[in-house]
Amino acid sequence: MQILILGILALWGGYTAIPNNEESIKNQFVLAAGDNEEVCLTVYQDQGLNLTFTASEPIYYDIHTHHEDEVSYHRYENLTVHSKSELNPNKKDYFCAQWKNQGQVEVEVVYQLEVKPASPDGKYLRRNVVFRVDQNSLKTIQVFEENSQNLLSSFNFRSEVQNFALSAAEDQLAVLLAGEVQFINVQDGSMLKRISVNDFPSFLSLSKSSENLLLGNEHQPKIYLINLNNFERTELLVPAPPKSILNDMNSEDMLVRTEDEVLRVSISPFQIVERQARIPLKIGEEVQLADPYAWCFVHGVPHPLFAPVSHAMSEAGLPGSWLQPINQDNLQASSK
Repeated sequence: MQILILGILALWGGYTAIPNNEESIKNQFVLAAGDNEEVCLTVYQDQGLNLTFTASEPIYYDIHTHHEDEVSYHRYENLTVHSKSELNPNKKDYFCAQWKNQGQVEVEVVYQLEVKPASPDGKYLRRNVVFRVDQNSLKTIQVFEENSQNLLSSFNFRSEVQNFALSAAEDQLAVLLAGEVQFINVQDGSMLKRISVNDFPSFLSLSKSSENLLLGNEHQPKIYLINLNNFERTELLVPAPPKSILNDMNSEDMLVRTEDEVLRVSISPFQIVERQARIPLKIGEEVQLADPYAWCFVHGVPHPLFAPVSHAMSEAGLPGSWLQPINQDNLQASSK
């Protein structure tokens, strides 16, 4: 398994990972004969993607997206030294620009990549952001523009933030505080609901539908599910204390990691449906089902299920998007 995965990594050696949702990137690189370079980022359906580049020698170029094993090309050019592309996607997607040097000499490429923060309804601009707990004030979640690190907003609470999660629609935050979870509307900072919690949970996850909240901690061999429509609570015993919970990529199931294995758990009914489950890992946009304990975490970036600290509570923070009021530079939400 390790040999297979290392081989896959070798094939993807030309892949360049940049932070998701980067809004403006200007860069340059040199491609040796036979090499390729790929830069990928997330673009939302109400945004635009602009890419301009010049090359010192003719080069092959494309913009594409991946959906499982299928590749869709949105731009493709043979042997060009200059190109300007503008895309307006009809849904949120992960776009990759790729350059291939099939010549005999090295090529220098200079490019400008920009995501336009489009205005979806005339009142808000969608910004690609990072949500991050302020290390100087653990009672505050800050919202930073990802490319510039400009502070756009902050959400203030009466007690320290233990952990938080972003809904799949990126319209609300579930914030774990001492004894409760608060749900905050990302757009205007208002509190949507609050739920009291016991057993001192340390991590949480929202289901893809955002209709269910899952909670757990590293000391008890069980996880909890709260139906957010009727607030019904269900307990599920697991073989060992969980370490983290993550949404499955292809279903409403959840992946639960313990010290010894990965469990696949269904929401309805709330039960374990698979033990020793392999987990889906992305290389670029290609999905590989991998044995997590045979995976070599190159570049020091472990799969989220195996990160020592949840992304939300890490220094890097949790990437997402935020609708910034056009006539209001900074919005602050305060816990009541």
